[in-house]
Amino acid sequence: LLSQGGAKHSNGDVENAKVNITSANGDADGDVKSNHDHDEHATLWHDILDTFHLSLPIFVSRVSFVGMTTTDTALLGHVSGQSLSAAALSDLWRSCTAVLIRGRVLGIVVGQAIGAKNEGLAFIYLKISCLILGALSIIVIFSWTFTEQIWVYLGQSATIAKDAQYYSSVFIAS
Repeated sequence: LLSQGGAKHSNGDVENAKVNITSANGDADGDVKSNHDHDEHATLWHDILDTFHLSLPIFVSRVSFVGMTTTDTALLGHVSGQSLSAAALSDLWRSCTAVLIRGRVLGIVVGQAIGAKNEGLAFIYLKISCLILGALSIIVIFSWTFTEQIWVYLGQSATIAKDAQYYSSVFIAS
């Protein structure tokens, strides 16, 4: 149906004409609903589920690490205050220096290259990242071997700093 909602001009055109279409894909106001809207909704849910499936293992590993360190801290607190202090100093030094070897940007640039269907560039990014992170890992591990000297220099007692060195040395092998 063509309903004339406005006035006619001298040339016979209808101003503000409104087409009312009623069909299986539309409503009485003429808004046609396509399968495209349904596809976008399905794609959105698919993307949300994919993100959840990717983030769940990351979440579990992070929560597990926090649980593990909390348990270690609780057990060390029962051994002695010195052991707890040494572990805390070791964790602090390792956390401050390990920032250099996280390599978080690799996932971003490789993901962009893969998304652009440029696997060659992604491989180049991977090689560059391995080279840079390898060099930085040597520096970070080297700094962990001097945990005792660094904490003594910063004013900690020599006995606690020596135990912190032991804890850091254990993490060098891992």
